[in-house]
Amino acid sequence: MIPSLFKMMALTGSAVIGGGTIVNQVFFSEGKEPKIKSRDISSNSLTTSELGCVIYEAKEPSGSWGRRKFTQLEKKFKSMEEFFKELDKKKVWNDQTLRKEIKGGCSKYGKVFVWQGVPQGNNKIYGKTWIYAGDMNNGKDWTDDAEVKRNSSNILQG
Repeated sequence: MIPSLFKMMALTGSAVIGGGTIVNQVFFSEGKEPKIKSRDISSNSLTTSELGCVIYEAKEPSGSWGRRKFTQLEKKFKSMEEFFKELDKKKVWNDQTLRKEIKGGCSKYGKVFVWQGVPQGNNKIYGKTWIYAGDMNNGKDWTDDAEVKRNSSNILQG
């Protein structure tokens, strides 16, 4: 008899607690929108900073590594997507490496500077491609450089 009484009390208590939870959800959560805590983003998607990234094609820099300087911008890509479409057309030999470098630069700085040429050490085997160099993409905004401004006003206005 006593075990039955305990079972009945436990069931009644569970029903009261469960009913209270349901009442709370129905009456007190009206009008509240669920908060999104996280999103699943595939590795192929572009972040906001990457989408807004501007890529400039410059004239080959003057000077030696570590002390090089851009003097003129020749072309402006308004987004990484626009640059990658152009990259797809060119079919360059370093496509995957270049994409990775561009994404990294865009994520870090929001602007990337590249030029076309043959990378040193390749003995001109592979041919001309876009070159991304870390020393030319280290946070310096070449669009603020006085000489670049003077020589690239048509690119910087557009």
